[in-house]
Amino acid sequence: MSKTSYICITIIVSFIVLSFVINDESDFEMEGIPEFKISSELDEPILDIPLKLDRDPEIQEMEDLLKQDFNGVKGNNKQAWSILVNSYSTKDDVMKDFTLLSNKGFKAYIRDSVIDDKVVYTLNIGPNINEETVKSIKKEVQALLNVSPEVQYYRD
Repeated sequence: MSKTSYICITIIVSFIVLSFVINDESDFEMEGIPEFKISSELDEPILDIPLKLDRDPEIQEMEDLLKQDFNGVKGNNKQAWSILVNSYSTKDDVMKDFTLLSNKGFKAYIRDSVIDDKVVYTLNIGPNINEETVKSIKKEVQALLNVSPEVQYYRD
């Protein structure tokens, strides 16, 4: 037999095997593949099997801390708290205290507003959902800057 005959026989056998595989009705090929069902409500595919994704441990730690803080809050009133450190008339003064607090590791932020045609800067720390944590931070800030900070509800 020539090489051409062997090649022809191989091609014919391959087509026969392929036709059996295509016509096979068993679930063998689909065992490990999840089925998608389209939800009419969400217009997104939903898997029949739960997904197990590798999560970043830092993200998981942050989520656990948030759950822990929210568990301490009773009812549906899940307010965040912040500290009003002080009000300033100049940007230089507020930046001096802001830099000091930031360097000490506090989550400080500045807001400005116009009152009686004058710009007033307020220095704040927060937000935090645990009022007790905010109260302890207030004591630290009071000692550090020699001011009388106020605990208040956080507003966006």
